[in-house]
Amino acid sequence: MPDPTRSSQTPPSDHSHSDHPSLYHFCFTVPDLPAAAEELTELLGVRFGEPLHSEIGEWPYSIAFSETEPHIELISSVAGSPWEAQSPHFHHLGFWSSCLDRTLADWAEAGTEPVFDGRKYGRRFAYVDAPRSGVRLEAVDLSQQADFLSRWTR
Repeated sequence: MPDPTRSSQTPPSDHSHSDHPSLYHFCFTVPDLPAAAEELTELLGVRFGEPLHSEIGEWPYSIAFSETEPHIELISSVAGSPWEAQSPHFHHLGFWSSCLDRTLADWAEAGTEPVFDGRKYGRRFAYVDAPRSGVRLEAVDLSQQADFLSRWTR
């Protein structure tokens, strides 16, 4: 058994390192965004901002975020898009990144697989899949945070 009083032992990894991106939302892809928001409001008392309607590439979409932390993102399912879904389901964990290029490079070095890069469309985010956990991650440039907070939080 290791002796916790010995200083020669290697300390545990510090996974809160400041270079690591910080989690700020959980995303679900939903075929019916208003119905999903209504259901979560009824069940959990979570309030969502008014949906934002936009497009990226050839795909129109709608998103809404909960107004309080932890933020829940609902994004409309669009056929052929990165958010296509036949039924509601978890889509990704969203993280702020102080350096999007570095975060994506670090994640790639750790074995993630690229899924979608919004930078090709002038957006500052990208999705990768973490194959050992089955989790999709979204890295979002921290420069977007002020706009996010003013748009979605109360």
